[in-house]
Amino acid sequence: MLEEAKLTEVTEQIQESRNSDDDKFLELAVEIEAECIVSGDEDLLVLESIRDIPILTADEFLR
Repeated sequence: MLEEAKLTEVTEQIQESRNSDDDKFLELAVEIEAECIVSGDEDLLVLESIRDIPILTADEFLR
C-alpha cells in the first residue's frame, strides 16, 4: 500500500466545517479532486458536499 501513497501539498485553505479541525480533510479532498469523502463525522456530513464532492456515510458509499 505504501508504494501507492503520494504526498500532496495543499495549496488552498478551506474554512467550511463547523469544526475547524476537519477543514484539512476538505482541503485534501479538493486538492486531489476526490470522487467523494466517506465519514462518520457529523461536522462533515452536515455539509453534504464540498465543491461538488459528496460527503457520504459508509452506508451511503456502499450502496
